[in-house]
Amino acid sequence: MLTNRQNQIFKEIVENYVSNVQPISSKLLTDSLNVSSATIRNEMSALEDKGLIFQPHTSAGRVPTAAGYKYYFDNFVDKEKLLNKHDQQLVEAAWQKNKHDYNQSFKNLAKVLADISQHAVLVGFSEKYFYYTGLANLFNQPEFTAVDLVRAMGYLVDHLDEVVSKIFPYIEDLSVKIGEENPFSNECSVFLTKFSNPAGEGLLGILGPMRMDYQQNYSLINYSRNLINK
Repeated sequence: MLTNRQNQIFKEIVENYVSNVQPISSKLLTDSLNVSSATIRNEMSALEDKGLIFQPHTSAGRVPTAAGYKYYFDNFVDKEKLLNKHDQQLVEAAWQKNKHDYNQSFKNLAKVLADISQHAVLVGFSEKYFYYTGLANLFNQPEFTAVDLVRAMGYLVDHLDEVVSKIFPYIEDLSVKIGEENPFSNECSVFLTKFSNPAGEGLLGILGPMRMDYQQNYSLINYSRNLINK
């Protein structure tokens, strides 16, 4: 359990890092939160001890850990927050564009979700047919300058049907898998939900780096799930 001040500092670290992709220094937090540098350093040390942030290099600031992103999702993402109206209109238009051809509707939907989230999107139907789009969005993220991560993602693409088939029976409702929990990559996060409509039962996912906008992606996949299930 974090104190109110620790929660405030931690939230600032996550949201600044997601936006700016730079480790967060105590000076930046001192300036933005109007708290003394000594207090910030002490609280950052406490957050590090709790396993929520770490220092990637000796001279760098702090960044969230996988456990930190999980804590952020559990405590700061508003599960009742609706997708903004503009994105709702984009998603609904894509879904309705070919409403008598479910396969095409799902492709339209996946492309729009990839465009909005700037992540990869996958759709699987009852473990047999799957579709993905937006991989270029992943490879444009700073995390994917690491050759090993690109190689691992290439392997995943080649075996995506196997991964989807393996996890399909275990996905319920709407969930996020972060780091080592993520069946696709332990360097990424994925939002997954099942759907059921006249096209059958299926799986919808948004896959991106752990450094993602969890609020937006939760609202995005939740709105899409409700739209598909109508």
